[in-house]
Amino acid sequence: MAEYTIQARQQQRSDTAANWTAANPVLLCGEIGFERDTRKWKIGDGASAWSALAYQADGTVSGGAVESVNGKTGAVTLTAADVSALSKTAQAVTNWDTAT
Repeated sequence: MAEYTIQARQQQRSDTAANWTAANPVLLCGEIGFERDTRKWKIGDGASAWSALAYQADGTVSGGAVESVNGKTGAVTLTAADVSALSKTAQAVTNWDTAT
């Protein structure tokens, strides 16, 4: 079977939360709908209206606040010495979900 490479860009459906709620569409199975103002998203099942679909994980950590990391409190920066498996220079992770 021949292989082909296609260069393409893909854009997901997106709108404000209010507009999604007002239109209440049924997304195709696997289709992604993104709320630009809340940064939340849903995946269609091909049958359920927007309002019946659950939001997908937003990448935040759940389960409550952490009191300390390796005995450190406050804003913690870990180095390779703190984590034996860490092989790169420690870097602050800030606004990771908004990077372009």
